[in-house]
Amino acid sequence: MGHIIIRRHPDDHFEEVCPYHQDCLEGMVSGPAIEKRWGKKGVELTDRKEVWELEAYYIAQAPV
Repeated sequence: MGHIIIRRHPDDHFEEVCPYHQDCLEGMVSGPAIEKRWGKKGVELTDRKEVWELEAYYIAQAPV
């Protein structure tokens, strides 16, 4: 399910981590993507609201 193409947030200039697709769910919100984007693992970012708002923006685009 991870390689679903998503719409990039207009203010997001992160170079995602997927070597196969541009702007895919896995490349933008996976654990390795969080760590590359923010410089820390997700468990170290629990108090950073902006991290989870951006994650939610992308995850909400996943099909149900």
